Amino acid sequence: MPAYLQRRKAEWAAQAQAEADLETARAECPPGLRLVGAEEKAAIMGTLAAEKEKAEAALQALPFVVKTHATQLKKDALENRLLEIEGAIGAYSKERVLVPANS
Repeated sequence: MPAYLQRRKAEWAAQAQAEADLETARAECPPGLRLVGAEEKAAIMGTLAAEKEKAEAALQALPFVVKTHATQLKKDALENRLLEIEGAIGAYSKERVLVPANS
């Protein structure tokens, strides 16, 4: 058998195995949830990293001594946003990420 046919046969087998693994993972998901793919997870992690950098930069741009109520509220909001982002990064860092199916 020619080498190019052997390579192609191996590619088909790998593709079939990947599809079977994906179907198995989908079957293991509880109803109403879906498994997040690797590409989607990478895109979300990139977005979260960018948002974290923006929030940290905004927090560092605040004055060292907070004197006004408005500045304190802004600081608290930025700190809460950073906590949310870090929680999302922790959730999406797991190997299997399940999200609602309608999102």
